[in-house]
Amino acid sequence: MNAPSSKAPPALISLGDPKATQVPEAVLDAPGGFAWWYVDTVDANGNGAVVIWSWGLPFLPGYLSGARAGDGDPARARPSLNLAVYRNRKRAFYLLQEYLPEAASMDGAGNFHFGDTRMSRPQEDRVRIDFDAEVPGSGARLQGTLEVEGPPAHLAGSTPSADLAHRWTPVLGPSRAKGVLTVGSERFEIDGPAYHDRNEGTHRFDDLGIDHWSWGRLVTPERTAIWYLCYAKDGPPVAWGAELLADGAVRVQEMEAILEAPRKGAFGLRTWRRVELREAGSSEPWLEAEVGARVDDGPFYARTVVNVVAGSQRGMGLAEWIVPDRIDLGRHRPLVRMAVHDLRGSNSFWLPLFSGPSRGRMARLLRRRA
Repeated sequence: MNAPSSKAPPALISLGDPKATQVPEAVLDAPGGFAWWYVDTVDANGNGAVVIWSWGLPFLPGYLSGARAGDGDPARARPSLNLAVYRNRKRAFYLLQEYLPEAASMDGAGNFHFGDTRMSRPQEDRVRIDFDAEVPGSGARLQGTLEVEGPPAHLAGSTPSADLAHRWTPVLGPSRAKGVLTVGSERFEIDGPAYHDRNEGTHRFDDLGIDHWSWGRLVTPERTAIWYLCYAKDGPPVAWGAELLADGAVRVQEMEAILEAPRKGAFGLRTWRRVELREAGSSEPWLEAEVGARVDDGPFYARTVVNVVAGSQRGMGLAEWIVPDRIDLGRHRPLVRMAVHDLRGSNSFWLPLFSGPSRGRMARLLRRRA
């Protein structure tokens, strides 16, 4: 498939080439542009982690609002690192850290640094993350290693797009993640099926014509099955069913999506209890997902666990739900700042309550107050 087709505006989403490891300068130079690398893993018990390293993460306070006003920073001026760790379908650790531009770099070959944390690609089929980061209010550092191993992704029957508005690029096929992370006496062991991709774009995330966005996946040794839904503000949605096969081959086809039983979270963000994808004209589902607990919730973003059936495969995965027009609104910004450790300047008094291990949050806050 040449993605996307004329059925929907190309700006909603396009497919990138996994062999292209260098981020275009146009992305990094664009005010409101974005480039992020995403790794997740979750086991059958809901234990796992999500790591995102980025330039121009849309969720950073003041980033999109500055671009909307016409005086925003380019993506390269806003590097950040995000780690969330889960135990039994609940968040056990969280860190979203923003760095000075000179404190982050990439070499185009899969090697990065964000402060003292390093990401490397020692082999084509492996990504290694060595964590070493301050945890605000804890008096301790996040340290440890996470390795993700899987076949390098390559396109099979799909053509990469030159459109830079919003491009999704898978990096590895069906993978496995293993690691140990520590923060003081807190220890997190990670071992589960894993997923790794990249998103990049020259447009503001809220200027892509997307009303709401949903993404989710299931990883088994045989394949990774992914749904990718971009519902347009004006026009038909883009609904993709993507497969990453055991040899790393990427196959993408347009689907028909069915969302059932909407529900709202504590901040009013809507998700659905059930997602189904079907091939055009088929009465049989290509993928079915039952949406479970929210492990992260906010006014513009939610992350949920999902139980997925894709053909003969079934298991637990993760899903994301985003409403771009709600990102970085003034009424939400103070709440978002509470969860962002900004190494460039001042931070919210409430930061220890939202950053670091979930255990002991109140004690860390009270120590800061004292």
